[in-house]
This record gives sequence, C-alpha cells and structure tokens, in this order.
Amino acid sequence: AAVFTVNATAEEVATRGNYDGTSPINVTEAGSKLVMKSGTVNANVGNGTDCGMYGIYVSKGGEVELGVDAQNGPTINSMFSAVAMNGSASPGRITIRGGNYTSSVDCPSAEHEKFNSVLYLPASANVTINGGTFTAAGTGKCHVISAPYTEVNGNKVRMNVNINGGTFEAATGQDVFFGAGFDTTNTEKKVNVKVTGGWFSSDPTAYVAEGYGAYLRDNGKYEISNASVAMIGDKGYESLEDALDVAQPTDTVILNGNASLTKSYAEKKIQTKGYMIDVPAGANVTLTNVTIDNDVPADLGGAANWGAVGLSGRKQMIQVSEKGNLVIDGGEYTSKGNQ
Repeated sequence: AAVFTVNATAEEVATRGNYDGTSPINVTEAGSKLVMKSGTVNANVGNGTDCGMYGIYVSKGGEVELGVDAQNGPTINSMFSAVAMNGSASPGRITIRGGNYTSSVDCPSAEHEKFNSVLYLPASANVTINGGTFTAAGTGKCHVISAPYTEVNGNKVRMNVNINGGTFEAATGQDVFFGAGFDTTNTEKKVNVKVTGGWFSSDPTAYVAEGYGAYLRDNGKYEISNASVAMIGDKGYESLEDALDVAQPTDTVILNGNASLTKSYAEKKIQTKGYMIDVPAGANVTLTNVTIDNDVPADLGGAANWGAVGLSGRKQMIQVSEKGNLVIDGGEYTSKGNQ
C-alpha cells in the first residue's frame, strides 16, 4: 500500500515557516477526485498549537473517497486535521467508508479551538461517513468534527453531514461536534446533520435522525441504534413483550429504554443495560427460569443505582408497582447496581 510521509524535522518546520495549513495531498478544482482505498498518510508535522499540516485537503469542487468498507481503509495521521477544507474555497465532497484518522492538534486559544478537530469543515460540502475510527489525540479542547461557520464572505455555508457508522473519540470531556454549524438553536443555518449509526464519546442526541436513538453503553460510549425499546440482534421491537414473544432460547433481548411487563414468560434472556422493567398495577406476571442481567454499573447507563428486584418506590432492574403481582420461579438475576 502507498505511504505518504512528510519527514521534515521540527527545526526545519520552525525555520522555514511554510508548513502550516499545508498537506501532502491536495484535491482541488471541479472534476478532480481522489480515491484512496488503503495506504498511509503521515503528516504529523508542526508544533500542534499554532502550526501544523493537514493530511488531505479538499477545495473548489474536489471530491475524496476514502476506504472500502468499515474494516478497510487508509490510515491518516496528521498534526492538524486529517481531512480539511477552506471556508473561502468551497465546495467539496467527502465520502469516508473506513480507515483510521488521527489528529494531534491542540491549539490552546479559544479563537483557534475550531482547528482542534479530525475533520475540519468550514465550507459548503456534502460529507458522508459510513465507517472508520476518528480520534482527537490532543488533551485540551479537541473535537472530532468542526463546522465553525454558517456564513463565509456573505454566503451561507451549505453542508450535509450524514453519519451512518464509525467510531468518534474526542478528548476527555469534550464534544465530538464543534462549531456554529452544529448549533441546533440556529434555524437559519444551512448545515444539516443526520446521524443513523456509530459510536460517540459524547452524546450526539441533538443530531440523531428520527427513528434512531443514542444509548449510553457500559463502555461509556454512545451507540446509535434504531429507537426501539428492545432489540434482538439488529432488529428492533416497539415493546419488550414484542421481543420476548419471538425470542428463541439462544436469543438475548437487549433493552434500549424502560419497559413494562404484563405477560408471563419462561426460558428467556434479557439484558437491561441499566433500564428498568416495570410490572404495572393490575398485571400478574410469572417468570419461569428467566435470566435477567444488568451489566451497567451504577454510575453509567439509562439510570443509576439499579438493584435486582424491588417493590414500588425504588428504582430497580425490575420494579413491581402498587397492585402489580410478580412470581419468580427459578432463573438467574444479576446486576452491577448498588441498591
């Protein structure tokens, strides 16, 4: 596979002073297109605070396609953004199907925080991400995707960002998304973001498409899944009971939210992920040899301090509400909660 490496020393960069904002690969002008299925770009040159190189630069109608699928794609290591544009040199088209993208940029000033990103998108563009791993390696206010502007030189920034998959890791305590383009309170902006898949280090709920939800998992990351109460594999169900009705003995039903149980079941497996199963008033439920597990610790997940089974008034893995009736006949119930 091809390897592109900028091997200038720190002294050479400081002396010459012409590395900042440049890149080893430029895709510019309408009709130009780069397809990179594999390979490596090493452009980790600069000091990371006010000087650095991009990995790939897209401008003036250029188009870039990176990766083959979620498991295969190039590796781009850069000091500033791995993939970048220029606000006054739009538009661009960027499609990322897979690969690994890491940026070391860590500008300390608030004015330059917009540059602290793996993908820098200050211009009109169509961006589609189906897979890949995107890592902001800086330790300061470092993000994954920056869309700092809604208008450049009097022109609206018109951008569509569609994220269908991938892993997005911002610096600790920082948001994946940054900039005015991602301001959900601005109804005049022309930046549209739709997230239907992927894993995020910060809550992406504001950008999740209708019919999907962002769910905090036990690894501390948010997974995007269809907005169903329960899942068996990749298939969602509107209720826990709908899922249990079709679940086979080898299936595990996973909750994406709190659920009610009004019917009896035997030989089923449920993973609550920190959510609660409620036996409501008037329900008579018998669980025979049912396995229910909550693997989310008390400080993570849909709710905190889950225990195993409790009466109304306490939040539990299973709650029996007033005038509800639950009979447990065998089975196994485990929880990482602390009540």
